[in-house]
Amino acid sequence: MLFRATGAVAVRGFGGSDGFVRAAGAVLRFGRSTSTATPPSTSTSSTVPPPSRDLLGMGEDALIRLAKDFGQPGYRGKQIHDAMYVMRKAGVDDITQLPEPFRVALKTAGMDVGRRAPSKIVSSPDGTKKVLITLHCGSIIEAVGIPQETPGVRAAANAQQGMPLYEDGDELEDEDGEESDYLAEDDDEEEDGVDLDTAKNADGWVRLGSELGVRQRQQLMGRGSGKRQATQTTKAGDNHELKTQKKSRFTVCVSSQVGCAMRCSFCATGKQGFKRNLLSSEIVNQVLALEDVFQRRCTNVVMMGMGEPLMNLKEVLKAHASLNKDVGIGGRRFTISTVGVPNALSKLAAHKLQATLAVSLHAPDQALREKLVPSAKAYPLENLLEDCKRYKDVTGKRVTFEYTLLQGENDSVEHAKALAKILRQKVGRGCHVNLLPWNPVADAPSHKRPSAGAVKRFSDALTAERGITHTVRRTRGLEADAACGQLTGVFERKIVESSFAG
Repeated sequence: MLFRATGAVAVRGFGGSDGFVRAAGAVLRFGRSTSTATPPSTSTSSTVPPPSRDLLGMGEDALIRLAKDFGQPGYRGKQIHDAMYVMRKAGVDDITQLPEPFRVALKTAGMDVGRRAPSKIVSSPDGTKKVLITLHCGSIIEAVGIPQETPGVRAAANAQQGMPLYEDGDELEDEDGEESDYLAEDDDEEEDGVDLDTAKNADGWVRLGSELGVRQRQQLMGRGSGKRQATQTTKAGDNHELKTQKKSRFTVCVSSQVGCAMRCSFCATGKQGFKRNLLSSEIVNQVLALEDVFQRRCTNVVMMGMGEPLMNLKEVLKAHASLNKDVGIGGRRFTISTVGVPNALSKLAAHKLQATLAVSLHAPDQALREKLVPSAKAYPLENLLEDCKRYKDVTGKRVTFEYTLLQGENDSVEHAKALAKILRQKVGRGCHVNLLPWNPVADAPSHKRPSAGAVKRFSDALTAERGITHTVRRTRGLEADAACGQLTGVFERKIVESSFAG
């Protein structure tokens, strides 16, 4: 069956029997997906972001088109691009390179840069900082900046827990333990597939046919492009500079939605409910805001904050493209997380990103997964894993599986063996599992953080299984309610115990 994009495209899983999608001139072939469920129902009016008047998140080509639409020469668009991404101007009035009539015209049309400074900053003793950002609609989102710890601090944490602990981005380090140069030639900009600024479809589905056969790679000539010199400094506003530190990782965890509809029982965000999707400008702004707070360049982005990224796919892809090409973060330095949304992995696969896909499992069987993740009823575990295998086969990228350990619920040796077995059967060799001891949140009294001994037993059981690699995640930002699963957008919450239980 051949799917042609004559309008909105509806597919199930990875297409029908012998179906395929075309992306950037390549033919991506898939077998039939057995997933027949639909995503969790949400109100259409709440899922669609408000009309964007923000310039942030737009690439150079889009800004050139914008300038011409206002009757200006194309180079004015390049000036806007430089002002936002290189000089870090916060408002249209600050872009004094533009003629005053053009600035007035932009403001009259309701357009703005889209920068919003944090309304609150919460710090953790380990150097992690969480920012709360109030959006134009009054909603509050949270994002987290995580600087890499020194070897001494990490060694002490490992000794305390009796096992090696890892952080996001460790898998990109070289054999000597030093981070590979994220400015490397093969870690630059993504290949363009579809112009998401002009795409008419709302869900990020790539259109099939000739429009994807054209490579639209921008030639930014150093204006905030993916390639950044290790000693480069970039002006942010008029008073300070952001410095690129070559071998010190700085990860930013961003939110993709206001709230979340997936309702994971152990996640604070899921308990807030769901309000709306974020715009690409609101996602990009989180990274720039934390760069300003830390006064340094972001090296890694993990889309693991508030919300389900694949339920806001088009805006997430636009934000990814802007952060890669305009802000200059290497394509391999992104992680996109999902708990599993029917029909979404095929759409993401068609874009052939260099980013890592992280799939949140949390259970080795469907019954337990439904108990922990109610939205999993719409997407059976076996179907999700089969789609993960197709994603891996199509993209050539290893899929990472996130597994939150909950005391007495999913942390036994038997659970570890069952997890390894189903991953081998449905996805194949080469699976990687990230183990995350649960980070306590308010209003979830039924869950407990496992003891260090339980975590080690689960880890040892996975080590004994063939074809499965794994890491145990180092918890960062717990004292600031900034760790995984703790983001809510609420200003005050009870500070919980930071040590392992037992």
